[in-house]
Amino acid sequence: MKDIANMAGTPLEQIAILLLRLSLVVTFLWFGTLKFFAYEAKGIDPLLTNSPLTRWLSRFGEAGAARVVGGAEIGIGLCLAAGFSWPRGPVALLGAAGSIGTFLVTLSFLLTTPGAFEHRGPPYFLSTTFGTFLIKDLVLLAASFVLLADGLA
Repeated sequence: MKDIANMAGTPLEQIAILLLRLSLVVTFLWFGTLKFFAYEAKGIDPLLTNSPLTRWLSRFGEAGAARVVGGAEIGIGLCLAAGFSWPRGPVALLGAAGSIGTFLVTLSFLLTTPGAFEHRGPPYFLSTTFGTFLIKDLVLLAASFVLLADGLA
């Protein structure tokens, strides 16, 4: 089995890294831009205000907090985009590390947001309100680690 740190070897592996980078860049730029709209600010407010990691953002108000998050997401997306030209450069590595941090924080919302889980009998299920929205970040976290590993190779 090939070591993950040496993934960008074969053409197929290079395409895979390129597609992972492109998907993360689009995700960060898209979601970051959405944070500048009122409906998105309202949607993320319960996530931010219930987390001890992000509660401090509430001092900026609902819209301001969303804009801080959106600005950070756009910045991470641009850093990741720098990896198209210089995948092992410090800016691309900063983007990958920022991406990892972002998804670790958002996954922590599963533990801090009321209603992330629903009790429907003996097991708990992810709620359709927040839980299923957040669980996708597991895949995005894995993609972020792949880009970081590739950049450090």
